Formats: sequence, structure tokens, C-alpha cells
Amino acid sequence: MEIKSIKSLQELKEYCANEPKELYIRLNYGARSSKDITYWPETGNWEIWHGIDDTSQSFEDDKQLEKEYPFLMEALKTDNLLKY
Repeated sequence: MEIKSIKSLQELKEYCANEPKELYIRLNYGARSSKDITYWPETGNWEIWHGIDDTSQSFEDDKQLEKEYPFLMEALKTDNLLKY
């Protein structure tokens, strides 16, 4: 199984379009945070399920996602959002 990083919001949109995809954010000391991310292109909405605490968040558009979930944006910028 090959591990690849997602490097941009556009790449994330294409990968997660219309169905949840299991992704991981690489953390310090080899830990990781699991996420299921779905992007709905017809509405521009995002949905993220957090494996650590079994919660979900919804975002109406890219701006809301960037503003309210900067941890994900930082993971994209630093090549720490991974797909398996």
C-alpha cells in the first residue's frame, strides 16, 4: 500500500468528491488523526468525520472550511494530509 500526501485543496476536492475518503493527518512522534472527508461539488459543502472522537463537522464552502478548520489547511501546506 502506497502512502501519498494531498498537497492542495483542489486535489482534496477531486479525491473526496461525492463519497467519503479515509485520510490521515500525520502528527508528532508517528501518531496520526483519522478523518473521513467528503466534498460535494454540486453544493460546495464539506463533511468531515473525526475518528478520534466519532464526531462530524459540516462546512458550507471552502472559506468556512479554511476559517474554522485551520488544522486541515496546515496539514495540506506541510504535506501531512495522507491517503493510503
